[in-house]
Amino acid sequence: MKKITVSDILNLDIFSGYRLVAGKSGLLNEIHYINIYDNPISEIDTDIQLFPGDVYLTFFYYGKDDTSYIMHTLNYLISQKGAALIVFDEYMNTLPKEAVALCDAAGLPVIFLNCRTPYSLVIASIMECKIAMEQKNTLEEKLETIVSRNSSADEKHQLLRELNPSFQQNITALFAQTETAMQSSTIVNLISIIIRDLRNFAAEFRGGILFLLSYPDSRTDTAAKTIQHTADQIHNAFPDALIGVSNPHKLDDAGRAISE
Repeated sequence: MKKITVSDILNLDIFSGYRLVAGKSGLLNEIHYINIYDNPISEIDTDIQLFPGDVYLTFFYYGKDDTSYIMHTLNYLISQKGAALIVFDEYMNTLPKEAVALCDAAGLPVIFLNCRTPYSLVIASIMECKIAMEQKNTLEEKLETIVSRNSSADEKHQLLRELNPSFQQNITALFAQTETAMQSSTIVNLISIIIRDLRNFAAEFRGGILFLLSYPDSRTDTAAKTIQHTADQIHNAFPDALIGVSNPHKLDDAGRAISE
């Protein structure tokens, strides 16, 4: 099951123009939530609830003229196994050398963003990315269950109806993959085009995109037209895509279609 990492969020539009100043080795750190840390050093620090895997947002206001504050904060976040620190550059645009060395050694990515970027948009963008990843994982789990030989016919039937209650009684599976990485935004656009036909389903699966095309009758010409139209749309989005096509099957044999 894929988890959202620091590297994933750096591809979001909100991070356009970001600068990674330290901790490159931690780009695969898993992200759980987002937190804010911009407090003066005090005895209540130990009572502040921090969580492993959180991304922290800060302006480093209290560290603008105080390297000791920066080092204290970084050591604290590292001790709490923070995933990354995002610094808005209103009061500083780099870290002291000793802070860079500390974060490099600990694998704590420190990312500078334009100070005009609202906290709220950063938080919303990261959480939307996390939710989308969780939804993708859920779909992949359902598809794996449908394909599995250990799943009952009733379980597969129920999952197919959850994927798309508008599936017709005949189905063909297509699987598209490219040699180079598929751009996420293009994948989303292609999937949205395919599922405009409410009889269809599409989702990322096993490193590519799976398409389940359904139609009301089993005539060969009906399937051929639907398959060709979908293949054309795939190649419009990904000209170098390799496309595998299953034989037509009844809906309850969708697992076999996917396996083919």
